[in-house]
Amino acid sequence: MVPLTPTACGVCGHVLNLYSDAFGERWVHALPSDEDHPPVPVYADSIHTTFMCDFCLAEGASWALPVEDYADSSTAASSGDWAACDACAALLRVNDWDKLITRTVAASRNRGNSYSRQDYELLYQKLRQHVIGKVRRVDSR
Repeated sequence: MVPLTPTACGVCGHVLNLYSDAFGERWVHALPSDEDHPPVPVYADSIHTTFMCDFCLAEGASWALPVEDYADSSTAASSGDWAACDACAALLRVNDWDKLITRTVAASRNRGNSYSRQDYELLYQKLRQHVIGKVRRVDSR
């Protein structure tokens, strides 16, 4: 997997996620509220970008969890570090994945998503196998 340059939507300024499946690669919005327009991928540093927490999707993520790129035979794949907001970073610093999952599930339900606690447990179990360092502050955001 080739490391990705942070990519944002040229319309709304939110960071985009790249998904690969049998039909190829496609950029998608992380927030359902952004689905009122198609993603327009541009380099994140070429526009004002709103960085979001990869855990709870709160705006203003200023922390990064170093993660090696990975993919497996299921749909799980990740490229690059995971962004975290102050609250999620605090939980990562003390290695409290249980509270992080609780926070993520609550945030997901508040957005109207139907992902279960078990969905996040499986996602983060895979993620934890590929964490390669401690969460760190990212000052450039």
